[in-house]
Amino acid sequence: MQNTRGASGKRKENKNSKPQKAAVGKSIKGAVFALVVTVVCVLIFAVIVKQAGLSNEVIGAVNQTIKVVCIFLAALIASRNVSEGKILAGIMAGAIYVVLGYLTFSLIDGQFGDIMMMFADLVMGVVIGMLTAMVFSKVFVKQPEKTAKKA
Repeated sequence: MQNTRGASGKRKENKNSKPQKAAVGKSIKGAVFALVVTVVCVLIFAVIVKQAGLSNEVIGAVNQTIKVVCIFLAALIASRNVSEGKILAGIMAGAIYVVLGYLTFSLIDGQFGDIMMMFADLVMGVVIGMLTAMVFSKVFVKQPEKTAKKA
């Protein structure tokens, strides 16, 4: 194990700790925001289901769509304006969102849901978060301005 204390006995800052801390903070922020959006969407959808009497197949498909869109949203928020570790931020945002969502909806139901389903959703959250961060890290890269050379 590496010693991270200097001669004065104080803990040294790791060079990569600030970008990692920023990625973790942005991931939590993105996941919490996406969870709030999820709860609002589920409540609105519950009113629609009550009024329209939709089938179970439609309810499952819409719930899954809400989940995928919100994982995308969490990863987008987490990876935006992060200088280093965009992909890590996207992965963490997707994973944190799934875990928070599982805990929130288990609390609402009064019992824990299917743990295997949560792990499947966790894999989905990690993959969607990673892909979102990869795509947006390429799309929103600032290109250096080219200056015209005078002849």
